[in-house]
Amino acid sequence: MKKKFTLILILIVIIFSSCSNDDYQNEKNQNIEKSLSNMDKEDAELLENIYKANPKQALYYKTYYEDGSLLSENMNVNWDDKNISYMKNYYHPNKPIEIVYLFKGNKALYINIIENKFYRGKISDDSDFVKGLSRKYPDISNLYDNLMDNNISSIKKEDDGIRIDLSDGTYRIYNSDFIMTKASTISEGAQNTIILDRKDSNLDKLYEDYENMISSMQEVESLEDIK
Repeated sequence: MKKKFTLILILIVIIFSSCSNDDYQNEKNQNIEKSLSNMDKEDAELLENIYKANPKQALYYKTYYEDGSLLSENMNVNWDDKNISYMKNYYHPNKPIEIVYLFKGNKALYINIIENKFYRGKISDDSDFVKGLSRKYPDISNLYDNLMDNNISSIKKEDDGIRIDLSDGTYRIYNSDFIMTKASTISEGAQNTIILDRKDSNLDKLYEDYENMISSMQEVESLEDIK
C-alpha cells in the first residue's frame, strides 16, 4: 500500500504543473527552444504544438495500476487568475482521499470533500495565479520535465494524433489538438496507465460548483486540519 501511495505522489508531480517562478519559466523556455532547434523540423513542430497547447479545459485523468486497479483521478487547470486542482486517490479502498484546491487572485480555498471540511487561505502576491498565467509554453502535460530524464525513441503521427515513445519504455499519446489522451509511467518496476477520462469546458461554472460545496462544510483554522 505504501508503494501505491508513493506512486501517486510521483504521478501528481509528473502530470500536473505547480506554480513556478519567473527564472524557472525563462530557463524552461530557453531549454525548450534549444532542444527544438536540434530536432528534425517536422518533429520539432509537433513538439512545439504540444508545449504550446492550452485548451482552457478541465482535463480529468485516471491512473490505473498495472493490474488494472484504479489508483487516482487528477485534474489541474489554470485560466485568467484562477486555478482548480482536484485529486481523488484510491490507494486505500476503505478510505479514499478526495480534495480540491481553488485559487483566485491571492485567495485560496482548500476543500476536503470526504471529510466535509475546508480552509480559507492566501497565496503569495507574486505567484503565477496572482500575476496571471500567460506562459509561452504552458506544457500542460509536463512533457518537458519528463524529457529531463528520458530521450525520445520515436515520434509517430497516427490517424487521430501523435504517439511519443520514450527511452524508458513509456509512451504518450496526444490527439489532433495536442492534448494528452493516454500515457504510461514506471514506478518501482510497475508500469501504469494514465487515461483522459472526461473534459469540462465551462471553467467558471466548475469553479463555482466546487466553491459552493463549502456552504454545508465545516471551516477549520489551519490547512493541517483538513488533511
